[in-house]
Amino acid sequence: MADIRSKLGELYSLEQLSTGHTIIHRIHPRAKLAVTMVYLFCIVSSGRYALLSLIPFLFYPAIMLPLAEI
Repeated sequence: MADIRSKLGELYSLEQLSTGHTIIHRIHPRAKLAVTMVYLFCIVSSGRYALLSLIPFLFYPAIMLPLAEI
């Protein structure tokens, strides 16, 4: 029973995050999904051991998280 309550608590916390009024929340969901898919494609298509080439890709989550106030 405690497991169900914890899962419902997690679901409620996600629901609270969705009601934000930030710049990121105002963007259409399809646009956010498209940008994220392109981002993931670029990450996956990089070389296996090319870690230095992945450093610029850290900027996307580093900028999006504060803008969305997450």
